[in-house]
Amino acid sequence: MGRRVIISLLGILLILLLFGWHQWRDITDIYHRALSIERANQHSHQLHSIELKTQRLAMLVHDFLINGTPDYPPAYRQLSQMLRQQDDDPVFHQLLRRMDRTAAAIFALPAATENMEGPLLLHDLDTVMADISQRIATSHQQLDHSVNGDLHMINGLQRDMRDDFLFSLIFIASLLLTLALYMYRRVIRPLAVLQHEVERSRRSLQPPVCPDFGDNELGELARALNRLGKEVQDHQQALSQARSLLAHQEKMQALGMLSASIAHELGNPLAAAMVSLNVAQRKLEKRDADACNQQLTKAEESLQRAESIIHNMLNFSRPGAEGMQHKPPLQPLISEAINLLRLGRHGQAVTFRVSCPATLPAFSVNIDMLRQVLVNLLVNACHASPQGGSIHIHVWSNEALHIDVKDEGHGIDAAHQQALFSPLFTTREQGEGSGLGLAISRDLMRRMGGDLQLVESSADGSVFRISIPVEARC
Repeated sequence: MGRRVIISLLGILLILLLFGWHQWRDITDIYHRALSIERANQHSHQLHSIELKTQRLAMLVHDFLINGTPDYPPAYRQLSQMLRQQDDDPVFHQLLRRMDRTAAAIFALPAATENMEGPLLLHDLDTVMADISQRIATSHQQLDHSVNGDLHMINGLQRDMRDDFLFSLIFIASLLLTLALYMYRRVIRPLAVLQHEVERSRRSLQPPVCPDFGDNELGELARALNRLGKEVQDHQQALSQARSLLAHQEKMQALGMLSASIAHELGNPLAAAMVSLNVAQRKLEKRDADACNQQLTKAEESLQRAESIIHNMLNFSRPGAEGMQHKPPLQPLISEAINLLRLGRHGQAVTFRVSCPATLPAFSVNIDMLRQVLVNLLVNACHASPQGGSIHIHVWSNEALHIDVKDEGHGIDAAHQQALFSPLFTTREQGEGSGLGLAISRDLMRRMGGDLQLVESSADGSVFRISIPVEARC
């Protein structure tokens, strides 16, 4: 595309240069014609001056015949000399010499009124004057013809220049319009399409799908954007998988920390169920049906407790689903997280107090992600609270739905609060925490459109707030 544009621009420049050269040639021709008219005008003034001076010569001769004043011959010779210097026409010089000879003959006559030779010489002088006037008139006609020709040529050149100028304007306007259409189709419109695709990709987090604009720079840019979008999508998928795996590993680590207590809690109901079944067997051998049914009921209750423990473990440990659930019940979800924490030693040493209103605004969350965030916050609260302390879980709403988790620990140092949500940061002893819990929890909340923040920290404890966006009311 770039080579074609350069060739087109060079062709346009060549055409404009040709038009410019033609206009310059016409302007130069008009200039020379104007100079010729100016010279003709000057020559015309010169001829008029010669005509007046020749008439002055004739009057000097006539006045000499009448007055006989001796000053006329010197004045005549001086004026005649000026005429010879003023015009270099040989025919005019020849006529002027004839006039000089006639005037010299008249100046040589005696001053006698009865002299008959004077009128004859005056007749010859008039004849010479007529020839001079005819010569001057002929020169005037030639100058007029030359000036008329030049004026006609100048008018023609002006019309040609006007036509060329109009044609040049039309040609340049057509070129500009063609160039504008070409730039729109080849540059502006493809760039607008690319910009739209990039903006759509930014809003939807999907790779851009740019059309192929051919084998040119914009086509290469479109293909590069498509490749970049595909690579970004692949990296995003890999990053999402890594995040999910990291969150699942954090779950497994939490379960590992609770494994000893979970085994103990699971062993108690199983042992009680086994004892109840043994007693029921002996009662059955003695044919004591009522006592046998009582023992079987106790065994069923123990097994249900073991099933509840296993159910909570499975709900927490399974990989999180990707879908969002509309307005799930929060109270059972909080109870599941608390029951899971009560399996551990730290969870058994504190009291959980829950405040959750019956009516909540509409919202959507991922149940598995929210459960993991709650468990992480409750684990941290159990570790921070002293034995016999309380953990308060308060659910409330304004512009968003909030879940506040408050412990009764000693608070978090101001120096640690800035790095609290940074990966691998922990205030626990080595081996007791990975430092990923809060970082992963905040990431999970933000992936759901919410947030996780430390809103209060003092000597009386800390408050972490889960924020969930609510849906607008119609």
